[in-house]
Amino acid sequence: MQRALVRRIVEAFLAQKRSLRPTEDALADLERGWNGWIGFALAYPNQFRLMIETARIDPSVSSSGYELLRGIIDRLAAEGRLRTDAETAARTVWAASNGVLTLFFQGETAAHVRASSDLMLESLVGRLIK
Repeated sequence: MQRALVRRIVEAFLAQKRSLRPTEDALADLERGWNGWIGFALAYPNQFRLMIETARIDPSVSSSGYELLRGIIDRLAAEGRLRTDAETAARTVWAASNGVLTLFFQGETAAHVRASSDLMLESLVGRLIK
């Protein structure tokens, strides 16, 4: 039952992400995706926690989200804009976005999470993108 609920939450979130058509700027799309993930966690904390707890047990829950991220990273790679290979870049962005949200689990305010998120994204972009 819980797994079915989580799948519905994930599908609703992904449907919203997929409704945002890619722009001409893969970097802008990466930033939009990052901010959408952080914003979702802060706006729907109970659903987010349930998703994360379920993904720890069943990583396939998050595979579609990773595929969306990987598509954006692949676009950056095709444009010659990455300083590393696409798989490393995608895993790093994935880990960093989820890492920022550990602050949320530790009770930090939304403002602190957003500030850390902005700094982390800026740092990643500076390191990963040419």
